[in-house]
Amino acid sequence: MGACSNGLLREHVWVSSENQGGIRIDFTLRLPRSIEAAAVVFLMLQLSLLGLLFLGVRKAEQIRSEGARQLAELTTQVAHDIRSPLAALETLLPGLEAHPEDERVLAKTAVARIAGIAEDLLERNRSIDREPPQNISLAPLVVAIVNEKRSKNSAVSILTLPVEAPVFACVEEAEFSRVLANLIGNAIEACGESGTVEVGLSQQDQTVVVSVKDDGPGIKPDILERLGQRGASFGKTGGSGLGLYHARNSSERWGGKLVIESELGQGTVVRIEIPATV
Repeated sequence: MGACSNGLLREHVWVSSENQGGIRIDFTLRLPRSIEAAAVVFLMLQLSLLGLLFLGVRKAEQIRSEGARQLAELTTQVAHDIRSPLAALETLLPGLEAHPEDERVLAKTAVARIAGIAEDLLERNRSIDREPPQNISLAPLVVAIVNEKRSKNSAVSILTLPVEAPVFACVEEAEFSRVLANLIGNAIEACGESGTVEVGLSQQDQTVVVSVKDDGPGIKPDILERLGQRGASFGKTGGSGLGLYHARNSSERWGGKLVIESELGQGTVVRIEIPATV
């Protein structure tokens, strides 16, 4: 009878007789020593490379973690520093009673938005979980942002389409206001020295649609398909592309999507489509 046992680079074989007092022959099959040595060196190199790869990944994670920590500290500091001048502005609000009502509303809205931005920055970097989106009526937020933009831009007409019924959705109020303000700002810049921006709010079946349309020059198809990605910008001096990227992420977090449609010479429309609530 015969049998064998396997090793890493060799094989042990033995043959024996079934009769009592039989003879057993053992021998080992092995590769030439030069090949064995090369194989051992190869395995050691592989293990070394795996070790270096592991260390490289750990180092990259540490660098990324440190960068995220420093960014969190910076945003927290900025949000904290905003509060002091913001408090000073709030003390001036009662003194605006002599001004027209639209100016008082504008000032209060602007202060409230800054406060919301500061609080949101702080909330993002706290150890506690973020507050979930709230079911709120969107029309007052849209009107407030449109009024703010109108007061700052006299060259571009900003129109609001009529809202037939109350529209509700689950969003963060400060985040929604910031997203809409950025989209309207983009549309105003696209119009140049003059033009028209239409802001719409409607509910289509179970979907809320917030639209911002401009009659600017439009966007080329090859650029259009990249908008909404981090760093993708078009026709905006010093633009970083973060506005549309932020709008897309926020829309998706609210369970919806961001849609951008444009045609050269016909303008651009940006829509936030999110689930409607009662």
